[in-house]
Amino acid sequence: MTTDNASKIKLAETVLRQGELKLQAQLTIALAADSRASTFASLFMTLALAAFGGAGTLWKLGAGWEPILVGACIETIVLLICAYWCISVASPVDFYTVGNRPNNWWDDGVSDKPLDECLKKESENYHKHIDHNSNVINDNAKAFTYALWGGILSPIPSSAAALLTTWLV
Repeated sequence: MTTDNASKIKLAETVLRQGELKLQAQLTIALAADSRASTFASLFMTLALAAFGGAGTLWKLGAGWEPILVGACIETIVLLICAYWCISVASPVDFYTVGNRPNNWWDDGVSDKPLDECLKKESENYHKHIDHNSNVINDNAKAFTYALWGGILSPIPSSAAALLTTWLV
């Protein structure tokens, strides 16, 4: 093996390792985001159930509680929507991880090519996978942000509906 070829292989191995580190970091970020989304989905579902239970209690109490009943129903709906967004964020998606199937190296006639060329091709695959994962992470982060803000601001539409009902009843 010549010095020039050895340096190409060393460079290809270094680039490939950096791609592996990036993919591993993305997996860690995605798992943490899924955990966070699952936690908030549970929180929003619990709050929605509490609001729904309160609405049911008010329904049983009868007349005079309509504004709060309407507000509790709106609150339940908004929180269920937020929980749905969180669940969609935590749901399984196509996501690339480090590594490759061994057959991919043998079936494509790769074994006949120089090692530096094979490693370069694999690092190009990693680059595509990193771009895909970045898009998935960004899309899920946006959806989670919407869910979080929806949950934080959920008292506003429910209060508005309760006030509007007060004027209409």
